[in-house]
Amino acid sequence: VARLDAAALVQVDAGDFLPLPTDTPRDPVAPTEADQGKWLDLVVAGYRRLGVDAVTLGERELAQPGLDPAHLAAKLRAAHVPVVLANLVDRKGAPTFAADTLIDAGTAKVGVFGVSEVDETTVAKLAKAGYALTNAAEAAQKSAKSLHARGATIVVALVHAAAGRASAAEIVAGLID
Repeated sequence: VARLDAAALVQVDAGDFLPLPTDTPRDPVAPTEADQGKWLDLVVAGYRRLGVDAVTLGERELAQPGLDPAHLAAKLRAAHVPVVLANLVDRKGAPTFAADTLIDAGTAKVGVFGVSEVDETTVAKLAKAGYALTNAAEAAQKSAKSLHARGATIVVALVHAAAGRASAAEIVAGLID
């Protein structure tokens, strides 16, 4: 209803939108590892239908059993669910996802970028698969500057910080002039 009534609406998600089959205690409605692919398809289809404008990724997406970031990127791209994650690179140093996106929201140009800091277990899983997270604060600075230069009147930071709010605040410190 909000989308219908609003002159402009931007819907985003800062990660951890997928459950892990290893969650303890186990959520009784969460999928088992065998059902994880179906669950991913369901969530992604729901985001597409909702018109979600951008998501970034947290541990729950980056640590999915049997799902590396490239496969996840392909699934989300196929469903037209934009992912912004400025600090995830492959072993050649190439970005895995777009760093940011510009969204026309009524009369405003909204720039959205995403950065992620995850736990050591997820960092190790990413490294084993050939990926790394670069410095989140540096990636945030670069993306915010780029979005402003490209005409963003509002910049939204999707910060996934496993260490909590204080860490997220440190990452975006200095972004506001």
